Amino acid sequence: MRKLGFAAICGAVLIWGPTYVATKIALVELGPYLLGFLRSVVALLLLGPILITSFGELKGQKLPFGRLLLMGLTGGAGYFAFQNLSLLYITAFEASLIGAMLPVVVAVVSWLVLGEKLTKVQVGGVFLAVIGVVFMSVLGNAAVETSFSLIGYLLLLGSALAWALFTILGRRVNAILAPTVVTAFNALFGAAFLLPLAMLDLVGSGWPQVSPLTWAMVAYLGLAGSGLAFLLWNYGLKTVSAGEAGTVTNLGPFLGAYFAWAFLGEPITWAHLVGGGIVVAGVMLVSRGGVDE
Repeated sequence: MRKLGFAAICGAVLIWGPTYVATKIALVELGPYLLGFLRSVVALLLLGPILITSFGELKGQKLPFGRLLLMGLTGGAGYFAFQNLSLLYITAFEASLIGAMLPVVVAVVSWLVLGEKLTKVQVGGVFLAVIGVVFMSVLGNAAVETSFSLIGYLLLLGSALAWALFTILGRRVNAILAPTVVTAFNALFGAAFLLPLAMLDLVGSGWPQVSPLTWAMVAYLGLAGSGLAFLLWNYGLKTVSAGEAGTVTNLGPFLGAYFAWAFLGEPITWAHLVGGGIVVAGVMLVSRGGVDE
């Protein structure tokens, strides 16, 4: 069982690795909000039956609809909307490596919002991760003679903040509901919040010409990235500790960077790799900072 759990965790990370690349490809033909909406709808094709079959178990149980709605707004809509918008300005390579900072942002927001203590090791990890991003963005862009896109980085930060709020909101919800049910509700409410924004993408231009490649990317993002990967992750956590899973997750940004280089031809420089390594080192310190003596 433990080997299967570890294999499931690895499978989830392998699926998440190329998602920035798939998003970048799909954004050529689809607007950022429309893409987020379609991704959520496709995810519901996989997660919807799980939600429907769970209604019997949920009967008589008071559901935290308020929190589920807020989770849909932050994690289902805000996270993907900001992420998709950021990829209009920065490369999938940059987004993959900077996306590794999610645990850092969650820790900082938890400190600011909930007053959760940050140890000295974790504070050091936060600063280390920030240094890594600055190192990668300044020297990396200079090495390939591309301009630094502040708006792209700020949008990606907005995506991370939305995910941090989603994570904080979900702590109590995940204690009373199955993670698969929470994920299904997140996709459902996320699609509902993204629908009005998706209509904005269609105003004036109408429905775009969508190639088979773009539809394949949407299917991958929805079925695999938002559906199957979460199911594998939740299954793996039954037998694999969160710390071990986190170690595997740290490989995700480098997988994403590799796919960006291999499929989009985005350049990799020593500054990108070193900066990305510094970010991951900072994330590991934040995730395993423990308690000060």
